[in-house]
Amino acid sequence: MTTTVGKDAIRRKPEKAFRGSSASRKSFRKVRQHERDVQQDIRDTFSRGAIRLFRNSVGFVTLRSGIRIRYGLPPGSPDLVGWKTVDVTPDMVGKRVAIFVGIEVKRPGEVPDKHQESFLENMRKRGCIAGYADTVEDAGRILGRP
Repeated sequence: MTTTVGKDAIRRKPEKAFRGSSASRKSFRKVRQHERDVQQDIRDTFSRGAIRLFRNSVGFVTLRSGIRIRYGLPPGSPDLVGWKTVDVTPDMVGKRVAIFVGIEVKRPGEVPDKHQESFLENMRKRGCIAGYADTVEDAGRILGRP
């Protein structure tokens, strides 16, 4: 195994000749799962029925003229956004409402930075469902699912 030191973290890359069973290779890959894989697993598991989750792409594009155009939600916003539809009690006329959901997805073992945590806290204070997850199970707890 070789180690590469990146700008922010140490990443481990498997050697070309990985020896062992295919089951060993699969479990090895899961150990260093990428954030995008966790994100996709969460979307595949929960984005159905009363819950809809979408990838929040954030960034900018530079036009030939040199003008930068930003897109997406503000800095610190979660990786996944969407809603969870809930049934309102009869004293609220029996309507269904959608509650805004934000899930910051991290690589297993990582945590949000201070801007991301602040954004999630502001969402929770305003009645949204928000949190960070590094597994599908974490996302399930945030969404109130088993």
